Amino acid sequence: MVLKTTISLNSLLTSLA
Repeated sequence: MVLKTTISLNSLLTSLA
């Protein structure tokens, strides 16, 4: 699902930030 993918990417970006 797009929403699930968006959340996953958001999590990765937050971890990197």
